[in-house]
Amino acid sequence: MRTKLHLFALLVTLWMVSTAMHPFYVGVTQVKIIEGKKVNMEVRVFTDDLQKSLLKKGITFSPLEVSDSLKKQVEAYLLEYVKLNYKTETLPHTWVPAKLQLVGYEKEEDATWFYLELTNPLKNSAFKWKLKNTLLMDDHDEQVHIVHAEKGSLRVSEQLNRDRRSCVF
Repeated sequence: MRTKLHLFALLVTLWMVSTAMHPFYVGVTQVKIIEGKKVNMEVRVFTDDLQKSLLKKGITFSPLEVSDSLKKQVEAYLLEYVKLNYKTETLPHTWVPAKLQLVGYEKEEDATWFYLELTNPLKNSAFKWKLKNTLLMDDHDEQVHIVHAEKGSLRVSEQLNRDRRSCVF
């Protein structure tokens, strides 16, 4: 009986340690809508996860390297997974794709921040926005993105994951 109790305690301890050591996959996306016509977006992901995902596409990424060639490759990759759409008064029933561009990126400890903005300000003010972020979800089923959106006085926080890939604000 005592041996079974020790074995049970050992198994519980091993389970607790393995659970505590399991990596987590969380990204942060901050979106600021300015006067309904301009957008500033920041996307933060763990650098090592991003490097592995980019390497599968033949891209070797270092957040300390800032070449035009690498920036274009990273921009194309990001825009494949991060999509922003909007509705205007003139097209209230149609989601229009926003044209984003990568402005730059920087390393912060074990993560990388990417800075995106609209290629041109919108001509008509948008009243509704939809963000889809599936970055790294192909690689990690557990990937989650915390979204903080700011539009005038409205502040919204949402969680995106494999089951819920977009949010509207």
